[in-house]
Amino acid sequence: MPVLSLAAIPGRRSRTIELAKEIEDRGFSGIFCPSLGDCLALCEAIALSTDRIAFGTSVAPIYNRHVADFAAIASFIHEVSEGRFRFGVGVSHAPAHERLGISVGKPLGDIRRFVDDLDIRLSLQQGTNSRAEQCMVIDQQNSDGHDAPESEDRAVQYQLPRVIGHRGAMRKAPENTIAGIDQAAREGATWV
Repeated sequence: MPVLSLAAIPGRRSRTIELAKEIEDRGFSGIFCPSLGDCLALCEAIALSTDRIAFGTSVAPIYNRHVADFAAIASFIHEVSEGRFRFGVGVSHAPAHERLGISVGKPLGDIRRFVDDLDIRLSLQQGTNSRAEQCMVIDQQNSDGHDAPESEDRAVQYQLPRVIGHRGAMRKAPENTIAGIDQAAREGATWV
């Protein structure tokens, strides 16, 4: 069975959660939530109302929240869903940025910085001893003069997102073309 896209529209959010349960019961292979509305809130509800189906965000726009907030909620959803959650991120689109009054940088560079910062924050939340965690602990010690609190070990470890080229390398090659896919790969995208 295919993966379905599911969005929670105001006034129909409870029905949307019921629909997620039905999608699972019918045997679909996954549910992915677009950036319409709050895709992470919908994913949290899906995590708590389903048992088996894989689900995640199609594109959670990286400019809409602080990376610490993303790390906290993504880690929570991943843990309570016992690893069924997939965290898709992206830069969204210019009209959305304009509507929200968001200034953006270069998409690929911004995504790379976001993923690096997310890696550090998730490592801290999961109690791992990665190099990124050691850098964050040093930064915390330098900023407030105290040691950072020790993190508990987590039963479910979070998988970091990969750099994904949506439709290829936007603005550098035609979208949805082999040239766009090749350019995205040259710029470090691991998925298109």
